[in-house]
Amino acid sequence: MFNPHERINVDEALEHPYFKSLHNAKSEHSCSRAFDFEFEKLHMTKEVLQEFMWQEIQHYRPELKGKTWVVDPEKRAAQIAAAQAAKAAAAAAAAQQQQAAQQQ
Repeated sequence: MFNPHERINVDEALEHPYFKSLHNAKSEHSCSRAFDFEFEKLHMTKEVLQEFMWQEIQHYRPELKGKTWVVDPEKRAAQIAAAQAAKAAAAAAAAQQQQAAQQQ
């Protein structure tokens, strides 16, 4: 039976013979702190997720900045507002988590 508390950690997994051909310690980075997955707790509507994806696309394709994938301007404004609210909530949650970690 699988027990998640007995599984190997990332470093042990990378040293496992199964990953020998993929493991290259010189090209791998380590993380000094735990990942923050607070964004996964946010209520993501289809529209908010679409807006986040569009912002990410624009980050890597700057020529698309200022353009939109939504035809209806009111709907676009609502999606931007919802995405900004979700980002603000994620930032507040991250700040709260960081503050809690500093107090420990």
